[in-house]
Amino acid sequence: MKLAIVTLACATQLPFGARPQSQTSKKCDLTVDSDCMNGCNLFAGGIAKCKDHHRTVYFDFDGTIEQKDALAHHVFAEIEKNTKKCHEGKTPTDKKECASMTHKAFSVTKTNTVSNGCADAPHCYPSVDDAWLANTSKSIEVAGKTETMLVGTEIMLSALEVVRKASGNFVEKYFEQDDPAGKFSGKGRVKMMREEVEKLKKTTEVNVLSASWAPIPGAVWRQYLGEVTKKDLNIAFNNIYGIDDPGGSAASNKGAVVADQAKKHPDSKPIECAVHVDNSFKYARQVLALGGGGVAVVKNMGITKETFELLLGTDWKADGSYKTGDTCIAEGP
Repeated sequence: MKLAIVTLACATQLPFGARPQSQTSKKCDLTVDSDCMNGCNLFAGGIAKCKDHHRTVYFDFDGTIEQKDALAHHVFAEIEKNTKKCHEGKTPTDKKECASMTHKAFSVTKTNTVSNGCADAPHCYPSVDDAWLANTSKSIEVAGKTETMLVGTEIMLSALEVVRKASGNFVEKYFEQDDPAGKFSGKGRVKMMREEVEKLKKTTEVNVLSASWAPIPGAVWRQYLGEVTKKDLNIAFNNIYGIDDPGGSAASNKGAVVADQAKKHPDSKPIECAVHVDNSFKYARQVLALGGGGVAVVKNMGITKETFELLLGTDWKADGSYKTGDTCIAEGP
């Protein structure tokens, strides 16, 4: 799906979490991730379209639910270490160990031809390791539903367990760190997110929407996130969406997922009532370009209680428009 390219301007930014009393437009640089922490175009369809049970919120995972992208780095590094040892090993011992790494490593290497967004092949992985999409005999629960575990998920969970054991306090290390700027405490953050998700779910569909890291398939990434959100965080999201990474510097199309859900459910999930929350605001801009809303998060802190307060859907003006957040408009002719 090809997205329209628009230049946007936001209303004057207020201190994070403050509710605007009046709005005066100014040009703002939406390439700066923090520019719309107050929210842009939240529930632009108004109360007529965005009434209770007609709103959808999509939270990114790495750097948004998780705080600093560190967990993904560490899990990926563990798999990559095994892959390098397996494919690049020269001795008989290496080859024997490689044969035992069926459930520890990628089946592909960085020398594979890449045709989907990787600018510096052969130094990149292909976008997807297809061998990872085979079924295992195991099952896994994702967003409350049991399904067949994929081979790649088994590999990721093996790497995740190594990271868990090395972390000391896993939840604290990746989800409850204090804000480096000293404005927010990370203590109790997971409990806060769990409670706020449950509160929001009373009126709003609350989802996770996250892009994988090539060559991990999006379907595997989704199951991996299902494990972390259930076992480590005990947060029950309505749905978890995992999408493929095109590879290299190319951006995944998260906006297409939101648009597809709106197309399938035009009455209950209109695009004007969808909001994407992401530490990399370029993905929220994909949804803004389609008529939805976006929220940036505090760098190295992720979502906070203030983020959830922007999304409650209770703050409406007399004319039916949403009072909370900034107004973003398309610039130019």
